[in-house]
Amino acid sequence: MSAALRLPHRWSRRTRRLAVLALAVITLVSALTQLPAWSLADLRAFDYLSTVDDPRPPAGGPVVVAIDEPSLAEINAQWPWPRELHGRLVESLRKAGATAIGLDIIFAEPSNPASDAAFAATLGPDVVLAGDESVIVTPQAEQLLRTTPLPAFTEAGAVTGIAAITLGGDGVFRDLPRYEDGFALALARIAGTPAVSPEGKLLQSYGPARSYPTVSYYQALDPDNMLPKDTFRGRVVVVGLSLQNAPVINSGGADAFATPYTVHTGRLVAGAEI
Repeated sequence: MSAALRLPHRWSRRTRRLAVLALAVITLVSALTQLPAWSLADLRAFDYLSTVDDPRPPAGGPVVVAIDEPSLAEINAQWPWPRELHGRLVESLRKAGATAIGLDIIFAEPSNPASDAAFAATLGPDVVLAGDESVIVTPQAEQLLRTTPLPAFTEAGAVTGIAAITLGGDGVFRDLPRYEDGFALALARIAGTPAVSPEGKLLQSYGPARSYPTVSYYQALDPDNMLPKDTFRGRVVVVGLSLQNAPVINSGGADAFATPYTVHTGRLVAGAEI
């Protein structure tokens, strides 16, 4: 009987010890989660866990037209290329059956007037031109700056799509951009695909690089002779930099970013593909 009476007392003391230990562990973990190193470790864990599989986009998705090394060699012109060349590309893609054409290039400043006029003449409501949004921080204030295409281009019918992105604290891109006039949303709407900007924080695994069908810019200028039949028919087409080797193009950035897949491949993903 005495042993039976002592048993609950022993279990009660053990339970108290476990409770104290659990409280200590919770307190320690809570303190660790406030450290920057924990946040980075948490993000890296997301990178590995979210890339266990190697998912590929469904058939019929966008096609990327890459301003790549072969195109730089074939076109053999100094960057930025004359805008009438982009106009030729727009006409070629439209003739080839593209439903929506996105140029992930910012045309915010005038160039040669004749070249600008020739480019504007090819634009229409099926074309999205990239814009940018950034915050300039000074000791006095924070200023939101939007960079958009020349008015002559939007007056010709082109749509502006904000293509700005935000990198994580470790320089990796995981956070889906949220703009009601975002570049991808604009393209989806033109193509007739229902799309809304998501609410709340939503991490994504972008990549691997060149998951989407990718062709070179110079090939897209002459798809009848350079590409399989109907490469662009019924497709959304995104045009932008996709350099595999060069880190920069003239003084501008290469428009390529580390994503969760970079930990496996060591390769960056082009902004046009993102």
